[in-house]
Amino acid sequence: MTLRPARTLSRRLGTILLAATTTACGPRIPIETLPPLRFDTQPHSQPLETRRDLKVAFIGDQGVGGDSEAVLRLIKAEGADLVISGGDLGYRGSPETFERMVSAILGPDFPFFASLGNHDADDWRRYQQLLSARARRSGRARCEGVIGVKSACVFEGLLFINSAVGVLYGERGPDHADFIRSALARSPSRWRVCSWHFNQAVMQLGEKDDEAGWEVYEACREGGAIIATAHEHSYARTHVITRFADPPAFVAADGELQIGPGRTIAFVTGLGGHSVRPQLRGGDWWAATYTADQGARAGALFCTFHAHGRPDRAECRFKAIDGTVADRFDLLAPTPEADDDRHQNRGVAR
Repeated sequence: MTLRPARTLSRRLGTILLAATTTACGPRIPIETLPPLRFDTQPHSQPLETRRDLKVAFIGDQGVGGDSEAVLRLIKAEGADLVISGGDLGYRGSPETFERMVSAILGPDFPFFASLGNHDADDWRRYQQLLSARARRSGRARCEGVIGVKSACVFEGLLFINSAVGVLYGERGPDHADFIRSALARSPSRWRVCSWHFNQAVMQLGEKDDEAGWEVYEACREGGAIIATAHEHSYARTHVITRFADPPAFVAADGELQIGPGRTIAFVTGLGGHSVRPQLRGGDWWAATYTADQGARAGALFCTFHAHGRPDRAECRFKAIDGTVADRFDLLAPTPEADDDRHQNRGVAR
């Protein structure tokens, strides 16, 4: 029998009680489940491409006011087309207060998608309703499932999956892994992203426990999807991972980081504005770290897909609200034919 640390166990019991209270007492906010996507059939070996120079901002752990607003202004100034948040949205602010903040800075129709975090659990139904309404107003993404909880969307060629794995009672890792595998197997998109809130202990730099489960990490790696998480209030990015475990197997490569089925990167973007925490752990699999120990400020990771006319290339950089660029890297996602020699990518396997 494996005992959970008291902190994690108490949070889990609280979530179970929350679910029971919500069911018994209300208010019962209706939750919409969108039907499965019908993916367009692509010619053999021809992936669905993103729109040229599609810029996505990855954030998490925001709150309301102060640095949280500064991060949203940075996203607007950078000209991002889409926000993918790892959750923990308003913290002590209400869902409506958080929604008003986003609308005031980015606009009421801006595409803002999120995976619900543990600090969203008390009001998860209202957050889910607001996220769904924003997705409808935007009209730029086609989605299936329950937005914010277990959904897959296509936005101008980019496939992204949002998961609340481990956050809500009954949202189990194997179930989410099955959903992820199904979406990735059916999608022809070259570029794909998996996003959720929780981590595994070795996949963050702070004191977090094993809370997401390896199933979702492995499902995304097998499908060649980039993994974006939050929860720990710092920024960290891995080398190319070839197996998620404790410790993960990785390739330390120079130049473009080549990803695809069986190999990907993972990052934690928990500097959305709530706070910045120190680094308490590390590992050779980390390629970049940005915490209170490095004087980190709030910020966002910006990735531009189909960069400079190359559909197989993405250019990414983490930029803080004070202008600091804490990390910069390029990704390459070749087609199957061009991927035959991918194991010859420069680097050392660990």
